[in-house]
Amino acid sequence: MGWEKDLPPGEKLVASFRPFLEYLVASDLSPKTIQKHVDNVWVLGGEIIRDLNGTPSLRKVPVERLLSEAVSQDGGPLIHHGDSEEQQRSFDATCFESSTASSLDPSTDPPLTHRFPRRGELEARQGRAIERRFKCSRLQSQPGIDAFHFHHHKSRVQAKNRILPLLDLTFLPQGTNVVLIGNPGVGKTFLARVLAWKACQANQRVLFTTAMDMLNHLLASQVDHSLVRKLKTYTDPTLLVVDELGYLSLDQQTSNLFYQVISTRHGQKRSTIITTNTPFSDWGNILFHTTIATAIADRLVENSEIFLLGGDSMRKASKNSNPPEE
Repeated sequence: MGWEKDLPPGEKLVASFRPFLEYLVASDLSPKTIQKHVDNVWVLGGEIIRDLNGTPSLRKVPVERLLSEAVSQDGGPLIHHGDSEEQQRSFDATCFESSTASSLDPSTDPPLTHRFPRRGELEARQGRAIERRFKCSRLQSQPGIDAFHFHHHKSRVQAKNRILPLLDLTFLPQGTNVVLIGNPGVGKTFLARVLAWKACQANQRVLFTTAMDMLNHLLASQVDHSLVRKLKTYTDPTLLVVDELGYLSLDQQTSNLFYQVISTRHGQKRSTIITTNTPFSDWGNILFHTTIATAIADRLVENSEIFLLGGDSMRKASKNSNPPEE
């Protein structure tokens, strides 16, 4: 069975966690706090096993080294299925304290305190958490809405009162999608990055990808039979940004893969931002046939904010001293 290969590293992880668990038993913490620590320890073990399954070559690395690399002064790794900042903070606190427990003697050292960080420490951890979110997002830039030129075209002015409320990110828990349609250079990608960076700052899981890069990775995963796992890369994030849909037409295979991503996220009520130069009426031309195009569009439009951005390309405004938005 597949799980049998996880037994040896799992047993070594339990052995590594033993000093911390013994320390908890000897402490005067409340049962509720101890249970929270224990739950977080198993989450940490699960994250490491997940990495082993995702990257088989890591099985050659000693478990102790994997554990030491996963845990640092910042806490632990990002929880793949974490739902809140508080959950990640609790997990980080456990990881940090468990990493030092082996050097402590419960008979002489003061008991562990399951403390959420004090104000200055909390701000530092939050800053590091945001840095990790940004690094994992593949955004590559951190644009702000102040650099989005609303007066470039009347379509932006008209949409301003609908765009600005998106910055409070209330569309994320509602699973609302955002579709940005317009010619190249009108600011679609820039605006998508603004919203994605805002989500990173709120410690949300974000992934930015072009449509073709995502689909090429999914195609490659079919070769080594890792498609199910690879799909989670694109279906798990709280916010997925798919850039440049429509610049190249998709064949039946890639259209089906795109449908799987959108359908799964729709079912899980997770928000997706799409940037495209193609209006919905022409999606049948880029998504192999109208049936699959309609199925994808229906799932995106059902709960969405749609913006049509007009005007000339910002890249053509060479006389403008400001860098182009997209």
